[in-house]
Amino acid sequence: MTIWSAEIKELETLHKSLQGHLPDLEKELEKLIKTDDENMVLLYARRCLEVIITDLCEFELKRPRKTEPLKGIIDKLNKEQKIPSHIITSMDHLNTLSSYGAHPKDFDPRQIKPVLNNLTLIIEWYQKYKDTQIVGLAKQEYATFENKLSADTPEGPQRPKKTLILLLSGIFLVVVIIVVALFVFDIIGGKKQDQEPEKSIAVLPFKLLSDEPDKQYLADGMMDAILLHLSKIEDLRVMSRTSVEQYRETGKTMTEIGRELGVGYLLEGSFQKYGDNVRLIVQLIKSGKEGHVWANEYDRNWKDIFSVQSEVAQAIAGELHAVITPEEKQIIEKIPTANLTAYDFYQQGREKLINYRWESGNKESLTKAENLFRNALEYDSTFAGAYSGLAIVYRTKYYSDPNASLAENYLDSVLILANRALLQDNHLAEAYYARGLYYSDYGYPEKAVKEFDIATKIRKAIAAVIAEGKVRTYDMMKMTGKADVIERGAASTQQMADAVIAKL
Repeated sequence: MTIWSAEIKELETLHKSLQGHLPDLEKELEKLIKTDDENMVLLYARRCLEVIITDLCEFELKRPRKTEPLKGIIDKLNKEQKIPSHIITSMDHLNTLSSYGAHPKDFDPRQIKPVLNNLTLIIEWYQKYKDTQIVGLAKQEYATFENKLSADTPEGPQRPKKTLILLLSGIFLVVVIIVVALFVFDIIGGKKQDQEPEKSIAVLPFKLLSDEPDKQYLADGMMDAILLHLSKIEDLRVMSRTSVEQYRETGKTMTEIGRELGVGYLLEGSFQKYGDNVRLIVQLIKSGKEGHVWANEYDRNWKDIFSVQSEVAQAIAGELHAVITPEEKQIIEKIPTANLTAYDFYQQGREKLINYRWESGNKESLTKAENLFRNALEYDSTFAGAYSGLAIVYRTKYYSDPNASLAENYLDSVLILANRALLQDNHLAEAYYARGLYYSDYGYPEKAVKEFDIATKIRKAIAAVIAEGKVRTYDMMKMTGKADVIERGAASTQQMADAVIAKL
């Protein structure tokens, strides 16, 4: 193990957060992380700095770098006070020390640690700089667009920027509220099929094995977790929670439910938590015949809850002969948090956010969801799911009242929180989705579509849901005249949008 292994781990975390957003920097940083040659570590660190400095030269000094030395540009940025002084210092140190990578005889391996520490600090600042730059360009684009509208229609009153954003998004208001609830909780579904596909399943609402109605969120959380894991398997079709919620209290038979939902299998479950122990009873039923295909009872410790969720999902997939890829298996078995108190708060927050949708926009539920996600983060500041949930809360707050005094603060928080989520887990589709909505709301459509595409790639089973965000962005492109972008993706975007509307 090298003496700078801790520094490499920090850069690995940063590298995950760069994926798909800063490709040039991502490419050089990946080479640095993978090399085991100490001289090449320094050289790749310098290349990372070159990518950043070249970009700053163009955007801050308004000229191409060409062959100008890094030192000259750093001094110029410092003289014009374009960059914070502590970042200038880190750039100077990194530039000086990394130069020794080309001269092995004059090189001491202990110099790598300060180089990597400085690089980490610079990249963290650079990410924030790029996000701020994007927001600034988006606002400038909207200002130009607004002026054009005013010039074309002099008799009409000039609308503020927030009103314009609302107009662009308004026709999809109802759809967005529904899709947010569907997407945040990784719920997917579809219309009733004429034929029952073998690899299709609906997870019915779990019953709580106790007389504590305030603990129902635990049973619902277990149901959601198993549903979520199943939905990550591309070889399965899984019904949404909203589709099955109508059967929470019903006298219908399994055959009737299966026929109405158009699925081949149904999963029933009962859950109880008593002290530090949990009991889960599940039954897999073939809907057409109402025959029990598989059943099991799990009596485990609460600390093993995540392994139980994963174990059940994989057992069900096995019974349905669904193929689980190694990547899907790795995602399913990933533990979201090591702190069970944080997980409990998170589950409550999820439930309140779902209730907000079911209760037609009850703001009390939204406030409770916000507080519960914050409580989760107090116990685990690295909990990606809680950051993502909080991002959706703020996006929903903005959307419910875009003219409020804190509306823009809410929207800016969406990006910050989504980035924090992806810093901890770069495979979190809902965080990319939240970021896509953010860029779409700020009028940066190409960036928004890119985020939606990343989310779709991660979770192919919910491509139709992500399309709703893409079609809003598509309409924005039409209004701002970005014809070249429209031509590249119009057909597929519209097809997916039709699928979303049909499902809702």
